[in-house]
Formats: sequence, C-alpha cells, structure tokens
Amino acid sequence: MATSPCEDHAGEGSGPGEKDRIRGIMRQRRTALEPDKRSRLNSGISRRFFFMPEYEGATHIMFYASFAGEVCTWSMMARAIDEGKVVYLPRTEPAQRRLTPVRTGWREGKIENLVPGAYGICEPTGPGADPESLDLVCVPALAFDREGFRVGYGGGYYDRFLEGLSPRTAAVGLGYAFQLLSRVPRGDHDLPVDAVATEEEVIRCSRIP
Repeated sequence: MATSPCEDHAGEGSGPGEKDRIRGIMRQRRTALEPDKRSRLNSGISRRFFFMPEYEGATHIMFYASFAGEVCTWSMMARAIDEGKVVYLPRTEPAQRRLTPVRTGWREGKIENLVPGAYGICEPTGPGADPESLDLVCVPALAFDREGFRVGYGGGYYDRFLEGLSPRTAAVGLGYAFQLLSRVPRGDHDLPVDAVATEEEVIRCSRIP
C-alpha cells in the first residue's frame, strides 16, 4: 500500500452534537485498525472502485490526499495516472471555504508538486481547474449511509463543492464497511454522493440536485 509523502448505535440521533459523537467513534475505529488489516481493506476498496463504470468511463478524476486513517488513495492515484486518467487533488481555500481541483502527476514513485495545505494535508501547487470539467470526484468521510449522506470533518467544503459540479459528474464516497451507518444526521445544506465503495460492496445512492 502506498503511503502519504508528506458504538454500534452511532447515527441514531440528529444534529451537530450527534455528528460530533459519530466523528469521535469513527476516528477511534479507524485508528484501531492494525496495519495488515488496513492494507487488506484498502485493497478491497480499490478493487471495487476500479471496476465501477464511473471510473472506467472517466477521464478527469479528483481524488483526495488521504491522511489520518482515511481510505488510502495514493496507490489508487498512481494506477489511475498509469491508466491514462487525468488526476486532480483538491486545494483548500479557507477564506472562501471552498475546494479547487488542481492537476497532479506521478513521478519517480510519488505524486508530484505537493506542499502542506491549510490543514496540514498535502495539496498540489499549480493553476486550478474548472470543477465542471471533472467526470468523477472521490469523497472522503467519517461515516456514510445508504442514501449517500455523509458525516465529514465539519467544514462543509465537500458539500459546497458537490453543489457546484456538473450534473454529469459522479461523486463516489470511499469508506470502510464499518463506517456505513443506517442513517447519518443531515441538514438542508448536506448533499449525498452518488455511490459509496467499501471493501464489501458498492452502494448505489441518489444525489439530490
């Protein structure tokens, strides 16, 4: 597995406090994964992701720079570039609270042109791209449900980003099966993804326009 260069009742409540509770539980569960098991789970998620028609039909794909126990995307990006896909990573712009896709590449065994971003997450340097040019966006989260709603980190960056995408752009969440809850809290500003890939299955959702 490439690495970065640089309670069972979770989800039954609602509101910001419940989201914070879910965040705490899921962070603990991700941290508790043994390296060998984490590697196996990531491999299973990758296999399902690469067989998705959304991936096979995409040319321009935005991944995320995985960190802190997230589903690993580094080897996924390398494979996508090797298969001729145009790969982007998000650049965080805290003043506007938005994400901008920036093209990146793979050179000498690593993703190139990365620097620490606003939250210490690796981001690429270079000009931003038009989000409407993307065919596929990979979305991280701490928890998902089968309707595609997610509990993120609380900044609302991905909800705003999804809102600005072209209707033809697919949004796919990447998560471990234990991150899947029966229902996550959601508000008027929350937007679901179109599908979620775990090591066990691909869940088809329906994103609200």
